[in-house]
Amino acid sequence: MSLWAGLDGSDDTVRAAFIASPGVLVLRLLLTASDPNYPGIEKWFPSANRMQRAAADLSGLRSTDADTRPWLRHAAWPESFHPLIHISTPASPAAAVADNYAFVPVEGDGVHEIPVGPVHAGTIEPGHFRFSVVGEKVLRLEERLGYAHKGLSDALLNSHC
Repeated sequence: MSLWAGLDGSDDTVRAAFIASPGVLVLRLLLTASDPNYPGIEKWFPSANRMQRAAADLSGLRSTDADTRPWLRHAAWPESFHPLIHISTPASPAAAVADNYAFVPVEGDGVHEIPVGPVHAGTIEPGHFRFSVVGEKVLRLEERLGYAHKGLSDALLNSHC
């Protein structure tokens, strides 16, 4: 259902919530300095990839997942800053920083990439979508959401569930 990470007191902590009968099961994993990465669960729950990447952007805590691309950062803050663990917000850069996100390329005869967003009237939240198409056939759609981060992970982390 969800996965988030941050500080629990002075401990690096990862939590995952799973839908289980008859309700919700929340697991907590305390990380040690000798083993700062936690085991990724994307192999069993592919959507966890995005949650693990978001946790890394917000807390600096990384899973063992090979996909380490940023998910929420969008160059909006320095790579070394993590909103869920650092108290003071860094100053904004004097000049805008380009965000060179590594979309997964699709290659072949007749393949075209169609970028849409991050501002798009057809979505409730801002997002960037990259369609790889041949004619009318969509080969791959890669979305990049999170432009309007609301701090829900921080609220959940501080709820001590």
